[in-house]
Amino acid sequence: MLQRGTGRIANPGCYATGSQLGIAPLLPFMDVGRLPSVFGVSGYSGAGTTPSPKNDPAFLADNLIPYAPVGHIHEREIGRSLTRVAAPAHPFDASNPVHVQFTPHVAPFFQGIGLTIHVPLRMSMTVSDIFGAFQSFYQRERLVH
Repeated sequence: MLQRGTGRIANPGCYATGSQLGIAPLLPFMDVGRLPSVFGVSGYSGAGTTPSPKNDPAFLADNLIPYAPVGHIHEREIGRSLTRVAAPAHPFDASNPVHVQFTPHVAPFFQGIGLTIHVPLRMSMTVSDIFGAFQSFYQRERLVH
């Protein structure tokens, strides 16, 4: 969970943590009429211990398998945490929370996570502008580089 001032550290080996870290700096620039989306891919070690196609290396060979494409628990978790860290100047609060589209996939590697995050912006921004937003947001965070 992303929350300033808590002194807690989360391992960014989690879909929700990685998504929050990637979206939070862009909340001030987000087009609030559109949803950010996260396309996540993880290795099969995170797909549970009960045997299933999601954690069967033979089934996964040369495949990328989507799972829980609608209403995944991380959608709500990501949105709740982003709503909490949104500055008062942003239009997000308990009555108007941040919503996120999240589609997880499992791949034929054992561990690791990759995220492709799309945040619809309300203005044109250069790569330098976006980099600056991230630098500013995380300037006092010693563990975010």
